[in-house]
Amino acid sequence: MLGWDGLEGAQAAITGGASGLGAATVEYLQARGMDVTVLDRDTDKGQAISSRLGVRFIEVDVASADSVAQAAEQVAS
Repeated sequence: MLGWDGLEGAQAAITGGASGLGAATVEYLQARGMDVTVLDRDTDKGQAISSRLGVRFIEVDVASADSVAQAAEQVAS
């Protein structure tokens, strides 16, 4: 089991975070005090998990290098 002590406030960006395993990962990390950003191309589901958990959502298509670069800049800001 991973030790999560000392990660409170640390940042995590989860691709595919709007549904399935990605969403479960977002919930797990957010519940442990991490500052989580959801990255996904599904705007509706991304906004829904953002509203439900109070996490940041950025729309991104990982098949597009430009989209990934823009999302990375937003995560870093």
